[in-house]
Amino acid sequence: MESKREKTSGTEPAAEGTNLAFCKVIIVCAFFCAVTAVYAVPPRLHVEGNKVKDPNGNIVVLRGVALIDLGSLEDWKGGALNAINLITDPNDTQGNSPGWYTKIIRIMIAPPDSVSGWPHPFNPDNNDLYNLLRTVVNYCAEKEVYVAVEWHYCANTYDHVAATSEFWAYMAPRFANDSHVIFELFNEPINQVGTDAANWASVKSDMETWIGIVRASAPDNLIFVGTPRWCQIIGPTATNPVSDDNVVYISHIYPTHWLSSSNQYYRDSITAAAAAHPVIMGEWGFESSSDPNNYITNGTISNYGQPLKEFVEGIGIGSIAWVASYDWGPPMFNTDWTLRCGEGEMGCFAKDWLFEASGAEQAIDLTITKCKVTAGKTQGGDDFDASGTMASSPLGLSMVTQIDINIVSLADGGEVLIYPETIEFDSTQVKKSKYKYTYKIPMGGEGAITSLTMDFNKKTFAIKAKNIDLTGLACPLRLEITMGNYTLSGDVDETIVNGAKTIPTRLMRTYKDTLVVPPGKAKVKNSTKVLSDSLSVSGEIAVEDINDANMDEPSLVAQDVNIVWGSQTFTIPADSFGRVKTGHSYKCSKINVNPNGIVTATIDFDKCTFALSITKADINAVSGDVKFGLRFADFNETDDLSF
Repeated sequence: MESKREKTSGTEPAAEGTNLAFCKVIIVCAFFCAVTAVYAVPPRLHVEGNKVKDPNGNIVVLRGVALIDLGSLEDWKGGALNAINLITDPNDTQGNSPGWYTKIIRIMIAPPDSVSGWPHPFNPDNNDLYNLLRTVVNYCAEKEVYVAVEWHYCANTYDHVAATSEFWAYMAPRFANDSHVIFELFNEPINQVGTDAANWASVKSDMETWIGIVRASAPDNLIFVGTPRWCQIIGPTATNPVSDDNVVYISHIYPTHWLSSSNQYYRDSITAAAAAHPVIMGEWGFESSSDPNNYITNGTISNYGQPLKEFVEGIGIGSIAWVASYDWGPPMFNTDWTLRCGEGEMGCFAKDWLFEASGAEQAIDLTITKCKVTAGKTQGGDDFDASGTMASSPLGLSMVTQIDINIVSLADGGEVLIYPETIEFDSTQVKKSKYKYTYKIPMGGEGAITSLTMDFNKKTFAIKAKNIDLTGLACPLRLEITMGNYTLSGDVDETIVNGAKTIPTRLMRTYKDTLVVPPGKAKVKNSTKVLSDSLSVSGEIAVEDINDANMDEPSLVAQDVNIVWGSQTFTIPADSFGRVKTGHSYKCSKINVNPNGIVTATIDFDKCTFALSITKADINAVSGDVKFGLRFADFNETDDLSF
């Protein structure tokens, strides 16, 4: 049997300054912790001032999703529990979020006199609806989300006082002990009897009647209170609240309201109400449509969804997306229960909003395809240049005020922070999903990140830094970019960094003993004559214990220096090296070594280079793989060579 698509109720005025509303259904669930075999029922909430809080005094902002009528959902749309599974799935990666972060599910109950022919109608003389609702409420407890049980009239409250009283007299005592259940008394009051104040006074009178009925058996449950003209007149509640302190007031705003000339009226009235007591955007939603019958919900992410989200989050109120359906509108799902995504669709946008606002930290993988590290002539003159792709784009950029960037060395299995910098971020700088930051280092100024570009559509990035201190940076290395709750991170090794060249050994000076012989820089000449072979090797060297204040540490002048070539060791005797000018540069020329050979060598610890030659020797290893090394003082490093 085909379910019925929800229709508007009553005649909605279209004149400027009035609100048009759309009767819809909402289910709301709260997500507090990961679902496990043993679950924790969400704790009872209460109102303090204009905030909803948990028993520990933490502010709780209820954000979630609405479901269609419970009876029709159960019998005609695959079952209520299946629908709840969809909107609480922590591993659903549709859109740009890793899963659902629903905190509240709104459960619609259609009154029997508002519809006809739908299954599981409310009847106080049997428990059919209660049994179904009890199953759903218990299941939401397992999912650790809050439930708003909502009596779904779109009508004048004064026309349905008796039926609504009967419903709450039946339901309130049955769910009074469920800490995660919230009672939404009446979906969308119309009550246009005069001024805004008079309209609210009319609704308020009936709401207080039902509050009294609920409180007789459920003194502690949170209550949602609807407001006049389909929940668009909320301003008068700021100075004339109901006679119960544990309530949240409801506003429903759709594109027809947001895009109208009355936009500022809605903003001001909601803001005023939210300053006085808790408010929730109990219904919001949109779809881009050319159907004139969908004028109420006709909107896009750009002209409605994003600005509404920024407004709602800016004043700190809750929100419930309407609706988790494929044929009730505006729909979040396609007929195969995949989310609707895109500029004119709300499915992925709603899911991503829940994640953005959850505060959950999220890791995004960076793939670094190019990386160049350049060592300056002096410490603090180094450059870094990297680019690549990101697995997904970070969300919630409107709430980000800074970007934290770290360059980390991962050599020898450790993590050493080499260079950190924080740059300011303003989401208005993002144009057509592209962000570009540039900075010009002033004359004599400190080095810094000079460029960061990110294309959130193409999922690419590029970063440059000039004249920074990268001392200690060795491969593999990691680049981390943190934006709000997102950390974009990627590791890269010598196969990418500097292409065919190695990362500059000069960066290891004073940090780590290092010896590197680039390909082609070791050569052997072999002769058939005794003591007629020669060897030349050049490369890069860094010494950890360089002491600029004490030029004698380390010093090659008064100690032996050993050259290792395979199984052979050639020892340059102490007092063979002399210091060249100033600093840590040493040279020896035509020195007889033990056992046989003549060595000429230059070792510059400041430039991190060395070059040596041995002549008139017998060299055992003349081709293939060989280990080359240097030993002096505490330095004892080798490099495996192939030649």
